[in-house]
Amino acid sequence: MNEKPLGYCEFHEANVFEEEFAWKGCWNCYHFAYSADFPYVDVYEAANILKKSPSTVRRWLTEGHLHGKLFERGRRQFQLGSPRKWFISKASARLAESRG
Repeated sequence: MNEKPLGYCEFHEANVFEEEFAWKGCWNCYHFAYSADFPYVDVYEAANILKKSPSTVRRWLTEGHLHGKLFERGRRQFQLGSPRKWFISKASARLAESRG
């Protein structure tokens, strides 16, 4: 597997890759530690970078002005937190910031 892990699960003591990150909903888990080179920022971080509201960032994502990924948890069991979450690629956020 050539894919880089997105982070590390302290509970399972294992690297977490993108497919697993989405299926398990790792963004809600306090056992998950993001890697230093995590390729995404969340909506609130992007809004801060772009000096826009989170709702504007979400709209830009759905309209295709920003490149991101909507992760949706695949687990059916009860788990606290959001079952889905947008992450914006850092490169897309930087490009939008440079455009003003």
